[in-house]
Amino acid sequence: MTLTCARELADYGVEGAIERRPDVLGGVNVRGGAVVLAAVAEAHGLTYVDASTVLAVAA
Repeated sequence: MTLTCARELADYGVEGAIERRPDVLGGVNVRGGAVVLAAVAEAHGLTYVDASTVLAVAA
C-alpha cells in the first residue's frame, strides 16, 4: 500500500477512499465479515462475496 492510499483510507474510510480512488478496492480483502477478494477466498477455502454487495460504493 502506498502512503497516498493509506492517507485516503485514514481521511475518508474504506468506501470514501474507493470512491476517490477505485484502485484501493484491490487492496480490500475482507469487509463486513465477507471475503471480497477472490484469490484470498480461494486460497483459504472460503466463500467469495462480490465487493459491491457489502460496500456502499459500486465496485
